[in-house]
Amino acid sequence: MTGLASSIERRSGVSLWRQIADRILEGIANGDFAENAALPPEVALAERYGVN
Repeated sequence: MTGLASSIERRSGVSLWRQIADRILEGIANGDFAENAALPPEVALAERYGVN
Protein backbone atom coordinates (compact mmCIF):
# COMPACT_ATOMS: atom_id res chain seq x y z
CA MET A 1 0.00 0.00 0.00
CA THR A 2 2.81 2.42 -0.68
CA GLY A 3 2.14 5.85 -2.03
CA LEU A 4 -1.46 6.10 -0.87
CA ALA A 5 -0.87 9.12 1.35
CA SER A 6 1.06 10.82 -1.41
CA SER A 7 -1.89 10.33 -3.76
CA ILE A 8 -3.97 12.72 -1.62
CA GLU A 9 -3.44 16.26 -2.92
CA ARG A 10 -4.27 18.82 -0.25
CA ARG A 11 -4.21 21.74 -2.68
CA SER A 12 -5.89 20.14 -5.67
CA GLY A 13 -9.25 21.89 -5.29
CA VAL A 14 -10.90 18.50 -4.71
CA SER A 15 -12.01 17.98 -1.11
CA LEU A 16 -10.05 15.49 0.99
CA TRP A 17 -13.15 13.40 1.67
CA ARG A 18 -13.82 13.09 -2.08
CA GLN A 19 -10.22 12.07 -2.79
CA ILE A 20 -10.30 9.47 -0.02
CA ALA A 21 -13.67 8.13 -1.19
CA ASP A 22 -12.25 7.82 -4.70
CA ARG A 23 -9.16 5.97 -3.39
CA ILE A 24 -11.39 3.57 -1.43
CA LEU A 25 -13.48 2.89 -4.53
CA GLU A 26 -10.29 2.31 -6.53
CA GLY A 27 -9.07 -0.02 -3.78
CA ILE A 28 -12.27 -2.05 -4.00
CA ALA A 29 -11.95 -2.24 -7.79
CA ASN A 30 -8.27 -3.26 -7.51
CA GLY A 31 -8.90 -5.87 -4.82
CA ASP A 32 -7.13 -3.92 -2.04
CA PHE A 33 -10.43 -4.04 -0.13
CA ALA A 34 -12.59 -7.14 -0.38
CA GLU A 35 -15.97 -6.59 -1.97
CA ASN A 36 -18.86 -6.76 0.54
CA ALA A 37 -16.41 -6.80 3.46
CA ALA A 38 -16.25 -4.19 6.19
CA LEU A 39 -13.77 -1.38 5.63
CA PRO A 40 -10.96 -0.88 8.14
CA PRO A 41 -11.71 1.38 11.12
CA GLU A 42 -11.63 5.14 10.56
CA VAL A 43 -8.33 5.47 12.46
CA ALA A 44 -6.67 2.91 10.17
CA LEU A 45 -8.00 4.65 7.07
CA ALA A 46 -6.78 8.03 8.34
CA GLU A 47 -3.30 6.59 8.86
CA ARG A 48 -3.37 4.83 5.50
CA TYR A 49 -4.25 8.03 3.62
CA GLY A 50 -2.16 10.39 5.75
CA VAL A 51 -5.00 12.46 7.17
CA ASN A 52 -6.43 12.97 10.63
